[in-house]
Formats: sequence, structure tokens, C-alpha cells
Amino acid sequence: MARRRDPKEDVEKVRKIGNAADMLPGAPVDTMDVYTETLVRTPAFYMPYEHTHSVLECYYLRQGQCIYIVNGAFVQLKAGDLMIVAPGDLHNTSYNSTQPSVRTTVFANTDKLSPVLKTLVSESDFHDLETFFHTSQKYVFREQDRAMLELFIRQISEEQTSPGPHSQARLLMTAGSFLTMIRDRGIPSEDIYIPLKNLEPKIQQAIHMIDTGYASFDLTLETIASAVQLSPAYLSHRFKKVTGHSFKEYLNNVRIRNAAQQLLVTDDSITKIALGCGFSSSNYFKDVFRRLHGVSPRAYRSGHGVSEKHGHGLAQ
Repeated sequence: MARRRDPKEDVEKVRKIGNAADMLPGAPVDTMDVYTETLVRTPAFYMPYEHTHSVLECYYLRQGQCIYIVNGAFVQLKAGDLMIVAPGDLHNTSYNSTQPSVRTTVFANTDKLSPVLKTLVSESDFHDLETFFHTSQKYVFREQDRAMLELFIRQISEEQTSPGPHSQARLLMTAGSFLTMIRDRGIPSEDIYIPLKNLEPKIQQAIHMIDTGYASFDLTLETIASAVQLSPAYLSHRFKKVTGHSFKEYLNNVRIRNAAQQLLVTDDSITKIALGCGFSSSNYFKDVFRRLHGVSPRAYRSGHGVSEKHGHGLAQ
């Protein structure tokens, strides 16, 4: 009887390999037109080196949390988020969930994909897609759109696993539809990108604590200062000098950013979202949201076609 494969073996395999082109078992990423893989990452997994690909990378986090580092800046990802990484952009990952994370990556050769896309979209849409291919960006999705995203990924994986006479053509067509769907249905995230290079370790630790603990009412300048063993006054001063943002500004931005995503991808009430993102007062949440977005949370939600009463796409 064949031994059942443990997903942790893939984690260990990747940890031991330093060459990005060899990270995918038996498949050099940069030499294939379309390729997908799914790996399980341990909570403490860290890729200690930056690397690039000559192809487009679509990184979809199915489970857990991670920090995706692109060109020296980091982006916080949670389950359901997708990161587009443009060809040539330096990147690596660090995982910070308490449980194993699961990620699926789709690689696509845009040079081979472009002729296919020209047959699927208008000329103006094609130029938009060309820009999309060359811009690293985080996207979030509504629940029904995540289901469609995973369907495309499953189709690519099945075609790759059981190829037929015209598999390459089908892979390119499916990948084209997959990327067009991301461009059309994905909601670009409005993260603050803080460069990691030359970042003081204690400031980096403070940022990490905000990014992962923003939902806690107890997260304050004083609690983080105590955790990183700095005085609140010194942490406040260094945080502003190093990041360009005050502690409170950065914390509110992280909370509002996550709240804005929840407004678009869930039907939860505004009060529930405010409390779930660390705001103890829904009125204060609404004030901060309006200051950062220029509209109320309700107007923001309805402006994106989401209704608290009826759900996604049914706002009147």
C-alpha cells in the first residue's frame, strides 16, 4: 500500500532549496506557459531570500496569514486574498498564522498569453490587461467571486495533471479567463506599503504586531512599546521617523483597510465590522472611515454594489 504523502514534506523540500527556479517539483517555472502548484506552509515558515520570475505570478492564499514582501515593501495577506506579482519584481514570503497556511500559485507566461487574450477582449481592455500584468498588487474578492477564482484554479490544475492533445491551448485559454476575472472582479487593496530594508528590528516588530493584532481593543502604543521594550515616547518618535506615519495613523489605516474589505466581501453589519476590526465605538469608526475614504461606510458599501439587507450586487 502506497504511503500517504504528508503536505509538510513539500514545506521541508522548499525550505531546503535556495534556487527559486527549482522550487516547483519537476517544473522550472520560467520555462512553462502556465503552471500551478499548492503547498502547505508551517506557521513559522520564512523564505530568507528574494527572487524573481520572468513570468507573472498569481499568489492565492487559501488558508492562514502571511506577509508578502515585494520590492522591499510588505503586504499583509489573509485567507481569500490574492497577490499579483509582476515579472521581474523581487519577492519572498513570511508566514505568521498560528495554524499551517495553504497557498496556491499560478504562473503564466504573458508573452504566450497575450495573443490568446487579444481574441477574448476588446483592444482597450487588452491594453488595460497589459498594464495589469506589469503591476504588483494585492486583490480581495467577494465570496462568490472567490468560488469562481478557485474553479479556474481547479481547471488549470486538472488540465496540468491529466494533459490531453490540446492541453496547452486549453491552459492558455483558462489562464486568460482567470486573469481577466481577477482584473474585472478583484478589488485592489489600499495597503500602506512600508519598506522593510534597513527597517529597525523593533519598529519592524511593532508593525508586525499591528498588522496581525489590529482587531484587539487592547492594542495601544503603550502595549506595543512594552512588548518591544521601548518607552512609548521613543517608539512614537522612531515609528514616525522610520515609516512616515504616526503610530495612531498607521493603526487606524490598517483597521480601516480591513474594515473596507469586510464591507465589500461580507454582509455583516457596520457595527459588527467596526468591532471586529478593533474599534470600540462605531461612531468613531465612521468618522475615521469618512476621513480616509471621503464617504461613510454605508455609502462605500452601496457604491460597490453591496447591500446590508440583500447582500452582494443587489444594492438599490
